[in-house]
Amino acid sequence: VASTFELERTLATEFPFAFDKNRFGFLTASMANAGLAMRVSVWMHLPGLMLTGKWSVVEPLLVSLDMSVRGFLGEASDVTAGMVQLSNRTSYGRTADELVAKLTRVISLVDEAERDAISELLREHRNKTINYLKWMNLFEQPFITRDDFVHAVSAALLAARLGYNVRFDTALALRVLVAGFKSRQHDGLVQMQVVRGFLKDTMM
Repeated sequence: VASTFELERTLATEFPFAFDKNRFGFLTASMANAGLAMRVSVWMHLPGLMLTGKWSVVEPLLVSLDMSVRGFLGEASDVTAGMVQLSNRTSYGRTADELVAKLTRVISLVDEAERDAISELLREHRNKTINYLKWMNLFEQPFITRDDFVHAVSAALLAARLGYNVRFDTALALRVLVAGFKSRQHDGLVQMQVVRGFLKDTMM
């Protein structure tokens, strides 16, 4: 954090920021970023809400709370395989502590809804859950599309959460996603041999 603030001060000496200390705060090309000019975001994996259909209820609620809802790749990306990025939509008139506190409350709200959805999956959607976990079979393919790759990683995460003998967690999932995206060919297909090699090296 300290190095980030230092970088900000250095940039400000070379490129003065448009800042109104009396009223508006930072002046930006986008009014959504004006004021504090701060985005606080979190990546969440919400397969339970997606598979039970509850996401269609939760997403409008998040928007009503002034939250931006994007796919895990950020701006202009769609929510895929339950992977969601949440962030404050505006920061005007708010402090950094207020933004962090609000996002923390939103995370708790969404996490509770996801826990309820996971319980519902186990009780009422067993076949749908088993079919979703079959996405993991794509790890054995030579090449798959980006969206299929994201679904395969999502299925592995869900399997681990449900107690299956799958050594996978959020930190590993993010590293696997990066490795897979870096391996993509010119046609956009993910080289799964690279992904399998990465997993093998990581888990040794």
